[in-house]
Amino acid sequence: MYRDGETKWEAIAALARMPDVQALDAYLDGLGGKNPTLRAACRKAIGTIRDKALPAIELKLNGLVPETVAELQKIYADNPEARKSRLFETTARELEPADYLDFALEHDGDAVRGRTIFSDLSGVACIKCHRVAGEGGDVGPDLTMAGTQFGRTELAESILYPSKAIREGYQRVEVETRNEETFEGLVKAESNDWLTLRDANGRDRRISKADVKERRNSQVSLMPEGLEAGMTQQDFAALVAYLVSLKGRP
Repeated sequence: MYRDGETKWEAIAALARMPDVQALDAYLDGLGGKNPTLRAACRKAIGTIRDKALPAIELKLNGLVPETVAELQKIYADNPEARKSRLFETTARELEPADYLDFALEHDGDAVRGRTIFSDLSGVACIKCHRVAGEGGDVGPDLTMAGTQFGRTELAESILYPSKAIREGYQRVEVETRNEETFEGLVKAESNDWLTLRDANGRDRRISKADVKERRNSQVSLMPEGLEAGMTQQDFAALVAYLVSLKGRP
């Protein structure tokens, strides 16, 4: 067992420097990861042992994620025997939300890596809308106690199906004004004369109720669907692992 995610990737990198078919599982793990340097090292290792590794790879195909299968097809692209094998009968299909859910429930995930994914503004950027221990945006629910309040399945589903269960106070409101402008967001303040909506980017808009033509509550969450499409299954499992680890302030 690896002590943590960093140790795991370091161990795989070390194994990749001494290619051995006995370490195939480690290479396959690294091949499906996000680290480009580690993927390259695992590609090289498998390329060195590819003739010996092919029978074992065929036996493992059903358990491999599409990203890993695609990498293996590149490694074996010029191998006549492999071209006739099950490896090239497997077409990487588009992943469905259920695929991500199953993977996250079957794999522990790397919580340290998940924290990086949560905070990465160039990726899914969860931190833009959610706070953890006082850091982050104030659009969605505070997640400081997420791991105490919800189980692994609920947390995974909240990412994949954001409209399935919208927490009280976070329902999206849509407003159409008399001059045919449309605004949407969460109600952050309201008086007899004014309504303040906060949009998905954290911007507040103050609207005079006298200008409102129609106001309706939406059953669709302000949190967008399809965030998982920008992640590998390993990344998704890591993000879920991080949320599960959130038990309050240290």
